[in-house]
Amino acid sequence: MNERAPTGAETPLLSLPPTHRQTRWAIAVAVCQVAAFALVAPFARIQLAEINAFIPAFEGVIFVTDLVTSVLLFSQFAIYRLRALLVLACGYLFSALMIIPHVLTFPGAFSPTGLLGAGLQTTASLYWFWHLFFPMALLGYGLMRDEKSDSDPAEPSLLAVVVGSVALVLALACGLTLLATAGNNYLPVLFADRVGFTPEARLAAATTMLLSVSAAAVLWLSQRSLLDQWLIIVALAVLLEMALGSIFVSGRFSLGFYAGRLFSLLTSTIVLVVLLVETMRFHANVARSKERKIRRLVDANILGICIANLEGVIIEANEAFLRMVQYSLEDVVSGRLRWTDLTPAEWRKQNERSVAELHSTGAFQPVEKEYFRKDGSRVPVLVGGALFEKSGNEGVIFALDLTERKRAEQTLRESEAKFRDYAETASDWFWEIGPDYKFTHLTENAFGSNAAGRIGLTCWDHALDLETEPEKWRLVQAKLDSRQPFRDFVYRGLGSNGSPMYVRASGKPMFDANGNFRGYRGTGTDITALVLAQEEHERLRQLESNLAHINRVSMMGEMAASLSHEILHPIATARNNARAGRRFLEINPPNLDEAREALDCVVRDADRAKDIVGRIRDQIKKAPSRKERFDLNEAINEVIVMVQSAIAKNRISVDARLIDGPVPVRGDRVQLQQVLVNLILNAVEAMSSIEDGPRELSIRTEHGCTEHILVAVGDSGLGIDPVNLERVFEPFYTTKKSGVGMGLSICRTIINGHEGRLWVSANEPRGAVFQFTLPTAKTGS
Repeated sequence: MNERAPTGAETPLLSLPPTHRQTRWAIAVAVCQVAAFALVAPFARIQLAEINAFIPAFEGVIFVTDLVTSVLLFSQFAIYRLRALLVLACGYLFSALMIIPHVLTFPGAFSPTGLLGAGLQTTASLYWFWHLFFPMALLGYGLMRDEKSDSDPAEPSLLAVVVGSVALVLALACGLTLLATAGNNYLPVLFADRVGFTPEARLAAATTMLLSVSAAAVLWLSQRSLLDQWLIIVALAVLLEMALGSIFVSGRFSLGFYAGRLFSLLTSTIVLVVLLVETMRFHANVARSKERKIRRLVDANILGICIANLEGVIIEANEAFLRMVQYSLEDVVSGRLRWTDLTPAEWRKQNERSVAELHSTGAFQPVEKEYFRKDGSRVPVLVGGALFEKSGNEGVIFALDLTERKRAEQTLRESEAKFRDYAETASDWFWEIGPDYKFTHLTENAFGSNAAGRIGLTCWDHALDLETEPEKWRLVQAKLDSRQPFRDFVYRGLGSNGSPMYVRASGKPMFDANGNFRGYRGTGTDITALVLAQEEHERLRQLESNLAHINRVSMMGEMAASLSHEILHPIATARNNARAGRRFLEINPPNLDEAREALDCVVRDADRAKDIVGRIRDQIKKAPSRKERFDLNEAINEVIVMVQSAIAKNRISVDARLIDGPVPVRGDRVQLQQVLVNLILNAVEAMSSIEDGPRELSIRTEHGCTEHILVAVGDSGLGIDPVNLERVFEPFYTTKKSGVGMGLSICRTIINGHEGRLWVSANEPRGAVFQFTLPTAKTGS
């Protein structure tokens, strides 16, 4: 009960100013009061018949109205917690309570002298107390009108405040009653006899009138609300009652006496009527507001809404509901649309359960079902409803179209099924680890099988290279600890059958909505076959390198005569130049210039022999492949020099048509020269058996497409059978009696390794031409 209600500023009765219509009504009532007073005042002293039952009957009505008004004001205080309302409620309660001793002590009402030990002044004193404290309550309300409700937690509870106030008012009423009865002799003399007033009575009435005027002034000067306006009318009624009943008359049962009681009734009923009218208006507004809100909800068409009875007839439906079931408003108006007909047969049992739930609780919980559309198709819906009254026959049904949700669920199920199929058939597997790096999830194909056996184990528990390659694992753990993603981490581990396997893993960190680290998730792949294939490829590459070396040594053997000639020629020239130099030194005087020139020739011949030996050593020695930038034309000329002896021996003419200027390429100079030597020697051998016709060896370079250099070595031999144009590059295929069939295979491997292509075609008019491409240094860099 300590919960705070809204402040007084939120109630129209206390905060909103009266409308013009309400003000006109108040003015009309005030004018009528004043007019009635003006009409009665001149005749107020006329004595009328003494009706002893008038006071009990009349004041009984006032008691009821004042008591009801106080109850309504206490309820307003309970809602808005304004002390001004509490004071006003206490004023009306005091007025109601004071009526009881006043009626009981009134002479002639129940006994000639009154009950409760009443004296001559008792009833008049009680009347004065009654009409003195009520204007004081009005004045207190006016002075406290602008106070706001506070939310002090130390304030007493609402029940305690109300009960305390009622007890205080009751005590005051009892105390004043006791004073007016037992202390009758101590009070001012207000009646000279049973009927006539004394001047003191008029003075007492004047004090009451002064308080009424003060209360009206305070209420008038404040920012008036509807209640304030009518309380001014009440203060006016109290003023006129006291003036008419005590000032303009000389005693009881006069015209003024009876008329004054009518003003007292007006005082009692005005606020009650206002409270009742405003309460009814408030409830009507609430009802209309609720109706407007409900109507707005219905018309918003956010979901389907219909009003129906338990017999199945749909009385009203919004556009969303009609659109859902594809019916029209005419179908509803005609009564043809029934929710029982909308329900397919398999959902009838569910309908019966919903109706039973409606009967027992007044509502049924939402359930999923289907409705028939007008065209006979079905629409999935979520349906809930409630009766307007628990025991009533009509209620509201809410229906939500689930078509899109069902479609999304179906799409999700299909997506999950696809993902599951992918996961079950893919070579990759999916994994998750927690913050402690222990597996929390593995798909069944992980590590071959038995993935469940690794759940709860640290992800590197089965790593075989954890100790042999600690630096690699240190870097990976550093990435995990810093919550960074990683890709293509390869390690050696144990498969499900205990055999070694190579795994390639990628992963990314997981975080929850609050940014807390939850672990990693990613994929793993068994790349054992790939790693073994790479190792086998490396062994084959090494074997090819060895074979290429053997091939070069073999070719060097075949060219031994030519190479010895190339070496001996600069040596012989150097020997002759050395002799000439010695002769120039022996003459007298020595010819130093000629000797110097002869020695320079010796040095040049020695360098030439050194270069020839160096080229032979490069071709023979087994050195790792290296790619560097060099001039292809220069390399070709060196090869021509190396094979010059074989060319001359077989009486072959050479036609070298090379691109003018340097031709920069990037590659292994020795390997590419090996290809050229191989192709030239094959051409020489192909032409060695030709008896008729020219023996021509053509070597040319030209610019190919896409910034490549084309090199062609052609001969005029017998040529190659078109069927065997590609077979000549197969390992161990040869047409030579003493060949092993590896030369051209090695040549193609070398060219492919340089991002080029090697092929053979027929030469015109006869022979064969071998061609290969190499990227220029610009594109190869």
